Amino acid sequence: MNNPGRATCPTHKVEFELAKGCNQCIADRMAEHGNTPEMLKEAIAAVTRTYIVKVQFLSSSGEPAGREYAYRTVGTLSVGDKIDAPTQRGSVHAVVTAINVPESEIEAFKDRVTTIPAGSVIGYTESDVTCETSAEVEADWQALGRTDEEKSGSEETAIALRPGADAEVMAHHEEGKKMLAVAEKFVITEAGDTNRVTEDLALIAIIRKAMDAKRKALLNPLKTQSDAIRDTYSYLMNPILEAERIYKGLLASWDAKQREIRHQQEEINRKRMEAAQQEAALNNGEISESVKLVEVAPEQKPIKTEVGTAGMVANWKYEITDPTLLPREYMMPDTTLLTNTAKKYHDQKPVPGVKFYNEPYVAVRGR
Repeated sequence: MNNPGRATCPTHKVEFELAKGCNQCIADRMAEHGNTPEMLKEAIAAVTRTYIVKVQFLSSSGEPAGREYAYRTVGTLSVGDKIDAPTQRGSVHAVVTAINVPESEIEAFKDRVTTIPAGSVIGYTESDVTCETSAEVEADWQALGRTDEEKSGSEETAIALRPGADAEVMAHHEEGKKMLAVAEKFVITEAGDTNRVTEDLALIAIIRKAMDAKRKALLNPLKTQSDAIRDTYSYLMNPILEAERIYKGLLASWDAKQREIRHQQEEINRKRMEAAQQEAALNNGEISESVKLVEVAPEQKPIKTEVGTAGMVANWKYEITDPTLLPREYMMPDTTLLTNTAKKYHDQKPVPGVKFYNEPYVAVRGR
């Protein structure tokens, strides 16, 4: 992180203390105007003057996002300038949103405001965008005026920017972590505490709505694209799928026909054996001639070729023929009907074997 008490001279490209000024610039001024107290004061003022600006970090799409952060600058900047803003984890692309900010606006944390060095204005393109969460964390600590110890604690919990996230969403994430830390320690001890909880819940509802909107805005185009790809492939694959359906139908029909033939052959043999047994019963166990059975066709086996194998696979299913005879363990309650009954009639419409009860939940709406 840059030392807020030091800066780089834009003319001589050397680092100097703001309180003392650039020695080379002072020497040049003295050589030009003479070694007088007035000229010395002017030279020091010229090289130590800083300006306060505000910037916004750029999101992954190249647009300003999130809150504004205060910086000092040793050179003049204009609103709209794209710059490399220094942070604890390196430079992050940002845009200048305000210049000539009054010193009073940073009075509470002025000793910890980072200085933007000279030469930080960049020729910006979208491919150059980088936005690390650490930049958000660092600027938050600057604005809050936290200690170095608190800063290091934050750095340990900072996470890298993930796909689909941007500076605005990551700012919501950081705010959520702060609210979580408070919620984990908060205890309601009196009626007035519920006001604080309600305010935080309303803020959470607003943040959730903003983050959900961002998430949907990113996911909807992807869903549209995936649906279009699915529809395209359904169309392109339709001929091959239809050919597969027809061929499988032919094999299934052939197998059904062969099973029917086997069934008829087995039935003929059964009847012939039954007739022979009846004759034997009438003739003291003797039959006039041997029983001639029909040859039964073998069961169909998978068909193997050099290209592949195809055959029938057992696929057992069920059909309910009489619901009144179905055992209780095979029955399933109609949860949709029960839920609608509970919502509409509460506990005023009894159902045998069912208890309706009220379990309120907290509803929050942000303004």
